Amino acid sequence: MEYVSAQINTTNGDSYEISLVPPDTRLISANILQALGRDVSFATIYLERTKGFSTTPLRVLSRIADIIAEAFISHEDMIICYFCDPFSILPVNKKNVPVQEYRSRLFQDLFNRYVRHRGIDDVNLVVVEIPGIDEMNYVHLYVRNCHMKYVSIISEEFRKDYGK
Repeated sequence: MEYVSAQINTTNGDSYEISLVPPDTRLISANILQALGRDVSFATIYLERTKGFSTTPLRVLSRIADIIAEAFISHEDMIICYFCDPFSILPVNKKNVPVQEYRSRLFQDLFNRYVRHRGIDDVNLVVVEIPGIDEMNYVHLYVRNCHMKYVSIISEEFRKDYGK
């Protein structure tokens, strides 16, 4: 399986790195990988601002969504996982909304917009909420309908491994 890596540069000098990589076996339980077996591949999204401090434009967010979707569409056996980390590439304009929740909502909106505009109906975005010590943690799973049977074990393992 080929994984994806891309850099996005803006006209104001900001840069972003996005990678879809094999799961780090220190972060993903053996139970998940065993349940998936050889039939389903699993990729983790890493997204990082590497340069700049400007507000992230919608054009960049749309490009990030395109990169994720293109990888997902071209690999029919793939489940993609994204941990909404607490370090935001976007300023949070909503008061009293934790960074992870804001990022989770943003990625949900980007996903929904993408599938709606392209008429895609056999994919799902499953948001796994994991109660943490100080705030809720969010994990997004991009899953085809035929792979929904794996969602419960993945969700259960993440809650067990990352919950408070």
